[in-house]
Amino acid sequence: MNTRKLIWISTMAVLAMAMLAAPTRAVEAPMGTMTLFDPEDTFINSLDIPTHPLAEYNYGGLYSCGACGGNVVRADIQKRPLLKFDLSGLHSGHVEITEATLRWRTTFRIGTVGSFAFHRLTEPWVEGTGGTTSINGDFQAGSVSWDAREEGAAVDDPTGQVDWATPGGTFDATPFHTANNVTTANQQAFTFNQDGLDVLTDWANNPANNHGFIILVSPDTFETAFYNSERAFSTDDERPRLDVTWIPEPASLSLLAAGLLIGARRRR
Repeated sequence: MNTRKLIWISTMAVLAMAMLAAPTRAVEAPMGTMTLFDPEDTFINSLDIPTHPLAEYNYGGLYSCGACGGNVVRADIQKRPLLKFDLSGLHSGHVEITEATLRWRTTFRIGTVGSFAFHRLTEPWVEGTGGTTSINGDFQAGSVSWDAREEGAAVDDPTGQVDWATPGGTFDATPFHTANNVTTANQQAFTFNQDGLDVLTDWANNPANNHGFIILVSPDTFETAFYNSERAFSTDDERPRLDVTWIPEPASLSLLAAGLLIGARRRR
């Protein structure tokens, strides 16, 4: 065996053994970054009166997503945004998301300052395309609303309807992220804490668990809205986007190390 080949085999073997034996954080893991655009995004509206049964309406095609605490125009109107980013294509193996920032462009606000609570949705929903002809939304069978994650055949006709377990969205009671002191800035950025990173990591590795998140607003005198996805704007800084940084999880690193060992042995 020549000297160059022996050095190569020895180097690969040492590297592989170090990766298998050392703590995950001690290994210089390859890192990836990606910006995700075009989530499924809409909002749901609690207003339900005979002349405006908006609790059965869909807003998936409207140019913006509303967020309202519930006592701005009138006490019985709440608006809750729903967003779902596809995280399944970040990496071929398991990943750990180490940084994540959600960004959007605000369209308007009522009230000086408010807070957002981001809650993990626990049931699937259908975005729909309502609101393309009216800012009040449209009834759209099979699409999400305040009352249902898939609306029935018509207003007041629940044939085929799939209700939320709880009207207004079914979600974890504890938010995975809270943003306080949300201001009137045109560009908003929300950098998720570790709880949020854990949720995103789960969705990246287990896409079936990803039903997106819902945003609750406080106080009830605060209302805002943000531009939604590409249906309204093609400019990147006017669309919701999620910047993520990730590294392979330990299982992926172990497989890589095992591959190096096998490769080294075959070169002998």
